[in-house]
Amino acid sequence: MKYLFGATLLSHGDHAPHRTIGVPDGNGPNCFAVAAMQEVGLDIAAHLPKGFDEVGDGSMDLIIAFTPEAKDRAAEFSRTLACDVEYWPVAHPAKVSGSREARLQAYREVRRPCFRIFASVSRIPMHRFERTG
Repeated sequence: MKYLFGATLLSHGDHAPHRTIGVPDGNGPNCFAVAAMQEVGLDIAAHLPKGFDEVGDGSMDLIIAFTPEAKDRAAEFSRTLACDVEYWPVAHPAKVSGSREARLQAYREVRRPCFRIFASVSRIPMHRFERTG
């Protein structure tokens, strides 16, 4: 979910070079993630998650991990690279159960923290996210 937010947000407007990496489950974008982003005018329906093994040469300065699994993978991946790994834990909305509305609300609630994180590490000012979060 969070890597999808980043892929979509950082692909709009001026920004630092980036790649989005997740710990893909092989199922493509989550339908609740798609719906939460559509609510704010961003389309992630066609985004295909990439794993660490699919990012090419590893030329990057920073990896931001949002889950313990991603943090562990990032540490392993960056062991031989000159890049920093930061762990910024945010809620994992896919772990929420209940009604469709409760599950969708979990994705809405993770949207703003992700927007703040991406704004803090990109050249995109937070006010650009205010209309969407």
